[in-house]
Amino acid sequence: MALFLERHPNASPAELQRAVVLSAAPGRVLGLPLGTPNLLLDARNLLRVGLSSPLEFSTPRLEVVTSNDEQTYNVSVRLSREPTSRVEVSFLNVIPSLFAWLDAQPLTFYPSDWNTSQLLQVKFNLQTSDRTKRFNLYFSTSSRDENYEGWNSFLPVYDLRGDTIRHPLVIPGLPFMYTGSTAALQDDYDVECLDSPVAPRRAPDAVFTFMPAASARVVIATCGSSFDTKLFVYHNTTEILESVTQTQCNDDFGRGDCRTQSLLQVDMVAGLHYAIVVDGWNGAYGDFVLRVFSSTGSPLPAL
Repeated sequence: MALFLERHPNASPAELQRAVVLSAAPGRVLGLPLGTPNLLLDARNLLRVGLSSPLEFSTPRLEVVTSNDEQTYNVSVRLSREPTSRVEVSFLNVIPSLFAWLDAQPLTFYPSDWNTSQLLQVKFNLQTSDRTKRFNLYFSTSSRDENYEGWNSFLPVYDLRGDTIRHPLVIPGLPFMYTGSTAALQDDYDVECLDSPVAPRRAPDAVFTFMPAASARVVIATCGSSFDTKLFVYHNTTEILESVTQTQCNDDFGRGDCRTQSLLQVDMVAGLHYAIVVDGWNGAYGDFVLRVFSSTGSPLPAL
């Protein structure tokens, strides 16, 4: 249970209960990283620990790169070796809140077509997965062929939205508020702010982009975040980052609930791209709150 919560820290009580029930059945230990000694508790598959999965996927992992809720991800599945009997592959929805839609019908393979790929289509609940950047799609196989009966396989899913400027979280308009975590993200960008002492360690960061429809002074803040944040803004950027002026980089605002959090005011020009980076000072990371709004409080749409 502890390992499952470590893997899925935002699982609801109902999802945790479902995982426990599934894991209590023979051959149903789920949600654990490969190689963990706890896989030995799965007595039914004890001899299979470390052996290759009976399923082959068209990709080693799925990557979520867009905030479009209608985006469908296609995965081709095939068997890794010829079976002696029919094989059914079922999707195990351990974390139901993560998946908006997945074809619930089992895939059926026969000895006559075992090496023909079949298609699965997946949609994700992007609002839920915002705080769960890495998770797994689980599949079980059942068959009279003992090489397939009782197997559990998984396909890793990486939510890359917000990890880089290539795959940012897009701000649709102001005012805007977002809660998330940098814990599962990579360290891609860094700027030394004048108000910040030199830090020996870099931190993971989250990237947002915004293109205002009108010129305005915009306030950007991480007040209320759980760690010592650093905030900076790149101008008119696509893949190539332009330098950040010191007025557009802040480590510690130093007031109210923003003492070790950050606040900036940026004069934005209509039609230009802006990349907002939520970073941490000296390796700090964790849950953050990002608020972006016009200084007048008026709505500001994006182009």
